Amino acid sequence: MQTCLQKFLVAKSHPFIKSSLRLNIDMATTTTLTIKDLEVQFSLSGLNDVLVSVGAVLSGNDSGTTDQIGRKWSIAAPDPSSFTTFADLTESNVINFVKATDSYNTAVQQLTAQIDEKKQIGTKPLPWA
Repeated sequence: MQTCLQKFLVAKSHPFIKSSLRLNIDMATTTTLTIKDLEVQFSLSGLNDVLVSVGAVLSGNDSGTTDQIGRKWSIAAPDPSSFTTFADLTESNVINFVKATDSYNTAVQQLTAQIDEKKQIGTKPLPWA
């Protein structure tokens, strides 16, 4: 009986203790993709200046905790019937090409994990100061 009472008192004296995993479930990481460079193949399947890879930085922010990943993304060969010439590419087109790759989703997951890990470590002022 005394052991049960002790456990109850300890639980009641620390009602706000929660696992860090539960605290992170409701947080959302906002990501931004910044294009740094484009690599083209001058001639591919009868098309000129075909975008083949994109160098970019994927950055993320979750409640002020930030991190970033720099990477090159390989872009799938274009469909000749819907090919956008290099001169007509927009930043939005290129971002969508990167987001369509499998490795983009992997990078977002990796970045989110890095930010979550950073959020678990921090410094606090000395309690006696």
